[in-house]
Amino acid sequence: MYLPIQKIALAAGLLAFAACTSDSGKNEAPTAPAAAAKPRAAAAPVAPPKAPEAPAEPRREALSGGPYPTLVLSQAQFVDKKGPDGRMMPAPGPAKLTIVRQTPEGWQTTILEDPESNVFHKATAFGDGLLTIGGNKAMLKTWKMENGAWTEEMHWNPTFGGRFNRLRDYEQGDVDNDGKDEIVIATHDQGVIAIIHPDEDWRVEQIDALPNTFVHEIELGDVDGDGDLEAFATPSKPNKLDQHQPGEVTGYRRSADGTWVKEVVDAPGDTHAKEILVADTDGDGKAEVFIVWEGAMDKGKLVREVTIK
Repeated sequence: MYLPIQKIALAAGLLAFAACTSDSGKNEAPTAPAAAAKPRAAAAPVAPPKAPEAPAEPRREALSGGPYPTLVLSQAQFVDKKGPDGRMMPAPGPAKLTIVRQTPEGWQTTILEDPESNVFHKATAFGDGLLTIGGNKAMLKTWKMENGAWTEEMHWNPTFGGRFNRLRDYEQGDVDNDGKDEIVIATHDQGVIAIIHPDEDWRVEQIDALPNTFVHEIELGDVDGDGDLEAFATPSKPNKLDQHQPGEVTGYRRSADGTWVKEVVDAPGDTHAKEILVADTDGDGKAEVFIVWEGAMDKGKLVREVTIK
């Protein structure tokens, strides 16, 4: 006959108690203690996060010998950087100048980089050095090679209040008839056109501004033959990949009281000028204005070809 489970458990408990206490009064050998649990292995220390990689030093390669015939290429470049997910991906690098000189030993290439901007939009000879404009950040600088090393001097570092801060183009010329050249600069993205006066401690004279406007190009020329240079610019709406940007060509004439008067030279209404040239091509003492207007598309079809005026 089987006992209920509860009674079997009770009987087992009584037998265990009897085994521990003898009627003879003799002490039984104590039960060996249970083996102590093995200590857990200490957790591996967590490695501290890696410090961000220090940016590479900009290339500032020295020029030697010369002067030689020189070609200066103003550039943007992309470099590989580690993203948040650890993968390498292209990112804007420092603004780059490639300086190519024709030496007696052949063509030699020298690199000059500026990490304060991600593009040089233009570079020209200026005095005994170079003049550059940059974008993001907007930088107007002069550079000199002294004792085998590049030195730089900042002259203008504006912020315009929009998404981009770029100095996009410039031309040099005596636009105020003081016998000294000024620098007329086009910018992104608030339509600022400014005249820089290097001989007046690089004074900045703003002559125009339009919200959300890219000014792509500046040209100078005397179109009426009066001996004074006029300035011409190509403002448009900001660039977009999938649509046209309407724009116009504007002219600026300095009046007798020193103020600048603006006029619209041409504006098709749907596209913008891709290039302009202001030059006296027929030798009559007056410059002509040539404009290359972008063609127009509608639903993937060309509705107006590129136009030159």
